[in-house]
Amino acid sequence: MLRATSWLWSLALGLAGCVVPNPPLALHRPEVAAAPPELALIRLEDARPAVQRVGQVPSLLPLVVWNSRIGDYVTGDDAFADDVGAAVSRALAEALSDQLGPARMFAAGTEPDAACTAAGARYVAHGTIHHMYATRRQHSFVFVPVFAAMWSFDPGEPVGIVSLDLEVSECETGETLLAERFREHKRLRPERTLSEAARSALRGLAREVRRTSLRLRGRLEPAADQEAAGGRPR
Repeated sequence: MLRATSWLWSLALGLAGCVVPNPPLALHRPEVAAAPPELALIRLEDARPAVQRVGQVPSLLPLVVWNSRIGDYVTGDDAFADDVGAAVSRALAEALSDQLGPARMFAAGTEPDAACTAAGARYVAHGTIHHMYATRRQHSFVFVPVFAAMWSFDPGEPVGIVSLDLEVSECETGETLLAERFREHKRLRPERTLSEAARSALRGLAREVRRTSLRLRGRLEPAADQEAAGGRPR
């Protein structure tokens, strides 16, 4: 009887204590542009809260007949195989370069004028990352009376969240062409990982930046055509 009870308690502790696995995943693999840069992109400032850097795992509550792990996971930097700030900046550079031309990246904190001069670019972009993480709520428990056991393992759905400010200016005039906050939430099925949810959110945000740059390009082209013809855009 003692052996059976000990075995059930060990099983309960193991089942309830299971941490949802989350292997590291690369957020973004850049494409190298060979053409001269038209866009100088300054690496975005990383202003994420501390919990999004160190991560969070819900605590295990081990009792004699009741064991549970209930709470929220939050990804930290170790959930990703690449640097978060660099990966987000590369994703934006690629999205913007579709319409604004090849991009060259500069270190965070570089002055826009200095980036414009060094790259010989027409546009300069910079911004701030406010959130870049994924979260899920786990609700798992095992109840073990003397000779029976009841358990539930619910890892929850992973949700990726990205939020950032982005500004694009013209190098020659300093005119601000775009100043906008972009946000993206992506919810995946429970069997997907937190890192996958974060990457999915970043890809969704990059698509929105690409659509925005397409609209921006549509505004810039008439002005460029008029300037080339010898007039000044109104």
